[in-house]
Amino acid sequence: MTDTDEATKKRVIYVSSRKSDLALYQTREVISMLQEHHPDIRFEIGLQDTFGDSVLDKHLTQLGGVGVFTKSLEDELLAGRSSFAVHSLKDMPTQLPPGLVLGAICKRESPEDAVIIHPKHKAEILTMLAQIAHEESSQCCKAERSLLRSIEGGCQISMGVNTTLDDDTIKLTATLLSRDGQISITESTRGSRFDAELLGENLAREFLKNPHARPLLGPAGQKRALTYGYMEAPGDAAAAAKDQEENGSPKKACIRDD
Repeated sequence: MTDTDEATKKRVIYVSSRKSDLALYQTREVISMLQEHHPDIRFEIGLQDTFGDSVLDKHLTQLGGVGVFTKSLEDELLAGRSSFAVHSLKDMPTQLPPGLVLGAICKRESPEDAVIIHPKHKAEILTMLAQIAHEESSQCCKAERSLLRSIEGGCQISMGVNTTLDDDTIKLTATLLSRDGQISITESTRGSRFDAELLGENLAREFLKNPHARPLLGPAGQKRALTYGYMEAPGDAAAAAKDQEENGSPKKACIRDD
């Protein structure tokens, strides 16, 4: 049997990615990590155009809503045409559409690392992704995304968020800026990494209480016209997989046998 024959017999999992060089590099890195655990599976990449990538003559604040870099990937997942997608976490909405979760956050080499999302609590895929998830990076990201979600920090405001982890203590720091960069307000907090989401919520309250920050936040704290769903599970793919096994799913994942 030739190598080609062997390749055609492998199971195929379809992965969605944006078309940029950076997105493809991240996707191939994630696939490489998965293939170390699953050499019997072939991963095929489907490239997607996104609204944010196609509209280059407008500022992000003029595009409206959230998810301008992810909506087409989400559509592929929800339609069952791919099993998971790889995307930079910094451009992910802090609330996901119903049926999608963060399947894994890989080890963070820098604050601009990759994320994998999956359309539903599909046990096999989520268990697979849990093998490349990184617990400490996931806790840091939980704190950051909790802050941004609580403060409604999408593309309409300018905010940078970062965490450092020392043993089990997270230090969460955020800077809110005016659009011209002339005004900046920085707040920080620290606490147990096991209370990561609470830390983010508490820091959001500090910004919302700050009278100097309010003019920079605009409609923060109000529901936006385009809202996203109900759940995130970064770094907790194994628990989500167990939930899937117990409760089942009405939809089939896009995992095919050749």
